[in-house]
Amino acid sequence: MDPLPASFPLQVVGVAPIVAATSQEAALLRPTRMPEFIDLQISHYIRTEFFLKLLKTKQLRLGRLDAQTNDPTDGCLPKANFEAPSGLNKQFYSCFPTERDPQMHDEQQRIARQLSYIHCWFKGHEESAEMWKVFCSDGAGVCIKSTTKLLLNSLCREWPHDLILQMHECPYTDCTVQTPEFLPNTASVRKDSHFANQQEVRILAQVDVSKGSAPLPGPDCKLVPVDLDVLLQGLVIGPSIQPENERTIREAIIERGIKANVLNSSPLLPM
Repeated sequence: MDPLPASFPLQVVGVAPIVAATSQEAALLRPTRMPEFIDLQISHYIRTEFFLKLLKTKQLRLGRLDAQTNDPTDGCLPKANFEAPSGLNKQFYSCFPTERDPQMHDEQQRIARQLSYIHCWFKGHEESAEMWKVFCSDGAGVCIKSTTKLLLNSLCREWPHDLILQMHECPYTDCTVQTPEFLPNTASVRKDSHFANQQEVRILAQVDVSKGSAPLPGPDCKLVPVDLDVLLQGLVIGPSIQPENERTIREAIIERGIKANVLNSSPLLPM
């Protein structure tokens, strides 16, 4: 990749700044946690049975980070981190000549994955044939349209006291690029570059161990209350959904008093 100008440095007090040499290193140095004042359009693809359960329970299901079926290595350190320090880490350890222990970092991240829960959204409101295929059984589901502000506002009122709520914009890198070991939270939101077209915005909920001991691993998921009147800005019925399932969805939306605009998927969407 082409080198970037030195406009992406991480200033380390008292020593030379750590500078990204590539666009992927720059993505790892940028703050991933999204400020509350930023409001982006986002979408979430969900299968019919899970959407109906969401309407009934008014709870979002956050999956444990180390139990993601679509990406079993989600939140893991890339293989490159087990090699000699390179890139950003090489610069850091040159500034701070401390003993490096890749196995310790790996064990810390293994524990962090067992105490972290995620809910994945994707930038934009434009439909994606790939998202329908991967997350909705080839289009047999619903696409929820919202914004980052609406998502946070829908969760904050009754958020569980034992979970730390964050929202992150995922950086994407190759497995040959080391994740910076001086920014430990980055590994929990970094994704492999072959997922880059997803442009994921991630709810990251970490168990607050200061509230008491936490079992390892934790439960496979956490159910958190959500205000659907705030969250649901729009809904799109999937392109491959059966007529009887569409009727069930529309009846459930009316029964729950959901006021979001409900549309059918674009007939021009290639599946």
